[in-house]
Amino acid sequence: MIAKHPAFPTARQEPKRALRVLLVEDSEADAELVVQELSRAGFEVEAERVMTRANLERALERTWDVIVSDYSLPDMDAPAVLDAVRRRGEDVPFVLVSGELGEELAAHAMKLGAHDCLTKRNLRRLGPVVVRELAEHRARAERRRVEETRRQAEEGFRVIVENCADLVIVHRAGHILYANPQAVRVLGYDDGAIVVGKALSSFQAPRCVLRTEADDPPAPSDPGRAAAVEELWRRRDGSLVAVDVLRHTVIFEGERATVDLARDMTKRNQLAASMVEMDRMATIGTLAAGVAHEINNPLAYVLANLEFISAEIKALVEELPSGANERSKERAVDLQQALADAIDGAGRVRDAVKDLRTFSRGAERRHDAVDVHKVLDSALRMAAVQLRQRTTTVRDYGDVPPVRGDESSLGQVFLNLIIDAAHAMSEGTPTTNRLELRTRLEGGYVIVEVSDTGRGIPREELPRLFDPFLPEGTREGRPGFGLAVGHRIVNSLGGDIAVESELGRGTKFTVRLPSRMVAGERPPPPRRSLRG
Repeated sequence: MIAKHPAFPTARQEPKRALRVLLVEDSEADAELVVQELSRAGFEVEAERVMTRANLERALERTWDVIVSDYSLPDMDAPAVLDAVRRRGEDVPFVLVSGELGEELAAHAMKLGAHDCLTKRNLRRLGPVVVRELAEHRARAERRRVEETRRQAEEGFRVIVENCADLVIVHRAGHILYANPQAVRVLGYDDGAIVVGKALSSFQAPRCVLRTEADDPPAPSDPGRAAAVEELWRRRDGSLVAVDVLRHTVIFEGERATVDLARDMTKRNQLAASMVEMDRMATIGTLAAGVAHEINNPLAYVLANLEFISAEIKALVEELPSGANERSKERAVDLQQALADAIDGAGRVRDAVKDLRTFSRGAERRHDAVDVHKVLDSALRMAAVQLRQRTTTVRDYGDVPPVRGDESSLGQVFLNLIIDAAHAMSEGTPTTNRLELRTRLEGGYVIVEVSDTGRGIPREELPRLFDPFLPEGTREGRPGFGLAVGHRIVNSLGGDIAVESELGRGTKFTVRLPSRMVAGERPPPPRRSLRG
């Protein structure tokens, strides 16, 4: 049964307030009294009266502003009504109205969820009670809305922070309150719970501040102000990592705290070091080219004159009379031998100068037909000092055509591989170590293998071996820029580099380069099993 009752007129007409009321009452007269009191309180009442459990369940499928219930009905009582309301998860003002209601029953009803209890003899209190409960209901709804908004904001913040590439650490009084997964990982842990509660100083290296952009840290009274510093943090394994830290004062869980927004600077620092190394090598290359040019011209005069003097002395010896004393002949032969040694030494200097010029022509990138054997031999001569005390060199050259490229770039690739191989083998045992250079033709590609019997490369480093930012990218622990540059050069020529390695047994690099047969030329003759 639904009934509408307008609000009672007053001397000063107030705006009507619509009120949907569910009456759980078996007495129609008592229900009318309830509606009259609510109308007297200024409500325009739309009411429905139910008396049975089935009707109650159907009525609860709709929305109500207030529920007014008797305590005892033939089919149910107030606790049953409250249970039905609670099961639906409804937060509706519930007022219990009964003819006789002792304190014990009232307290029990309040415990079950009733918001107030009245006797039917005191119905004049109903209007003010409903007004109050509606206000509290609105306040509760607002609190829930604010709480839900805050929860959603915190959830969004958590998702952002936990997926942030930067390190986020919140700390108070020197102890960590929160660390995002990235910070936990960089510090060397798997579980953030292990980090929380620890002293921040336990992760900071002694004298950890490398650079600061603020003389004073943010004051507690100045939340939001940031101080930027660069620090060294200590990982779980004791290694250090450089981080750029932006430090803010914030409110965290209702109290002031400090949040560190940090960025791992390892890659940036490695890139800077690599750029410095590349710049240094470019400068050395320019210097080497200049020195080679300055040496080359006078060296040509020296060689020409030595060869002229040698030829003249040979002619003089042949013209000596048959009666010349033996001492004069011996001196002439010794002089010829000394000149031959001088010519040989000058020739070696000439070859070294030629190699310097080959490796310093970084700007020349003409893709011509290149004899890989010639480039390999030149790289071996350049690395002779490193190889001599470390290994026996074996060259097993196949019958291969020229490749497409330029001598300078390929020389840089092979020299780096050869020097890396030398550094992988211990010094002082050249007879037990082997560096092997092999070439062959395979499916239109010239295959160059550079293998050593050194200590090998850990399996976990192989996938990133050509990464320029891998600290262990070379056997000496320098940034692995040489292999990365070599990989780029070979790829630019249409080839590729592969690597196989086993700890304790050695490493083999396989370089594949597209062949380029020059019309009318034969490939260079093979030179097999030559020991260097």
